Amino acid sequence: MNGGRSDITVTWKSDDTISEILRPLLFRMYVSCEILRLGTEARFAALVYLHRYCHAVHERTGIIDRPSPWVAASCLFLATKSEEQPRRLRDVINLAHILLAETSLQDGNESIICLEKEPPPLDESYWEAKKTLVETEQTVLRWLGFDLFVPRVHRTVSLLISHLSSSHQDKIFPEATRRLNDALFMGSALRNDTLPLAIAAIELAQQKAGEIDDRMNPDGWWRPYNVSDAKLRQAMNDLEMASNTLRRA
Repeated sequence: MNGGRSDITVTWKSDDTISEILRPLLFRMYVSCEILRLGTEARFAALVYLHRYCHAVHERTGIIDRPSPWVAASCLFLATKSEEQPRRLRDVINLAHILLAETSLQDGNESIICLEKEPPPLDESYWEAKKTLVETEQTVLRWLGFDLFVPRVHRTVSLLISHLSSSHQDKIFPEATRRLNDALFMGSALRNDTLPLAIAAIELAQQKAGEIDDRMNPDGWWRPYNVSDAKLRQAMNDLEMASNTLRRA
C-alpha cells in the first residue's frame, strides 16, 4: 500500500489474467461468507486478501496460478479475526471441505456450487485439516507482509451518501454496494483509491436511479473531496468493466 494506507492495494500486475484465474474460487468464497453470515466488511476483506496473496506471489515469483482451497479458507479465517467477526475454526474447515474444495465441474462451469458433501467427521482427518489450515494461515500472513488493513470503502459510501442531497438514497446505497461487491471479482477495480472508488460507486448508482445524466456533472457533489476527474473516471470505468464481466460470467 502507499503511504497513509489510502489504497486498497499496491500496484498489481496482470490484473485481468489473475482475476480470471481466481474468479471461480472468489465465487465460492463469496458464498462461504454468506453461509458464515459475515458482514459486508469482513466479506470484502476476505476476498481482497486472496487477491493480495496471489499478486504478492506473482510479483515475487512470476507465477500466476490459482491458490489452494486452504489459502482461500485462510483468507476467510483471517478476515473473521481482523474485522472482529469471529467464527469457529471448525466451521471454516467444514466450508473448505464442502464448498471451497469442491473441484468437480458441471456443464463445464466451475462457478456452479454443490453443497451435497457432508462435513468431515471429527477424526484424524479433521485434526490434520486443522493443522493444514493453521499452517496455511501463517503462510498467507507472511505473503501479505502481516498487513491485514483493508479500507472500509462500504462505510465510506455510507458516510458520503448521508451528506448527499437525494430523494433516492434508499435506492442509491444498495446499488452502490452492489457495484463495490462486483469490484471484488476484478483486481483492476480494487486498485483504485478508496475515495474515488466510493464516489464512483455512488455516481453509477445515481445514474441508475435517473438522478443525473450519463455525463459527470462538472460541478458535481464530489468536488469538495479533492478527487480528480481522471481518478474518478478510471474508477467508474473499472466498476463498469467489473459489472459487465460478471454479467458475462
